[in-house]
Amino acid sequence: MKRQLNCIIVDDEPKACSQLVELIEELYDNIHIAGVYTGWKDAYTTLQTREIDIALVDIQMPGKSGIAMLKLLPDLKAEIIFITADPTHAIEAYSLQASGYVLKPLEEAVFKRQFDSAIERVLNKHALSDQTKQSVLHTTKIGVPNEQGVDYLNVSDIIYFEAFARYTKIKACSKEVISSYSIGKFSSILQHDSFLQVHRSYIINLLYVEQYKKNGVVIMSDK
Repeated sequence: MKRQLNCIIVDDEPKACSQLVELIEELYDNIHIAGVYTGWKDAYTTLQTREIDIALVDIQMPGKSGIAMLKLLPDLKAEIIFITADPTHAIEAYSLQASGYVLKPLEEAVFKRQFDSAIERVLNKHALSDQTKQSVLHTTKIGVPNEQGVDYLNVSDIIYFEAFARYTKIKACSKEVISSYSIGKFSSILQHDSFLQVHRSYIINLLYVEQYKKNGVVIMSDK
């Protein structure tokens, strides 16, 4: 069974959006169009809050270009394919590690080649993530990268993870560690039964919860 992947389209030309939707639906049966946006703001919110695998993004748009929007999302996991009539931004686009750069008017063969490449990259990332999750589920320690090296913590000793600027603070029973990983990275790899992301800035170990209050506050064992 093919893995379903989520794709969004961001282009200020409704006709171009419709053409992309029709082309994807014709060529692929495992791609879900999770959103079609003619402005950057709603697309930006979706990329921030939802799990999107592939984003087809126009460059020239009112208010903010596709490139400028993506520069606001440095930790974006989605594969990006720029769809544009302007060939002059290719170098800047690839500096953002874009999967592809397709010129309008679309050539089906070119688009399919770029889209297939993006799908392959997404599936490879999912496979690696699945392997990592299975490894974490069966391990008693986790490696926490920092600027000096790696700290190894007992998973059972971790009370919570807290987003700390671009870093993550890990509070354990006996110590605190600042990791160079973002909290999003820990969220994607630490699928342990006792851990739950309760807020965009916190992942907690349910074994260390002392109290839950009606106003949504969780009190941990370290108060």
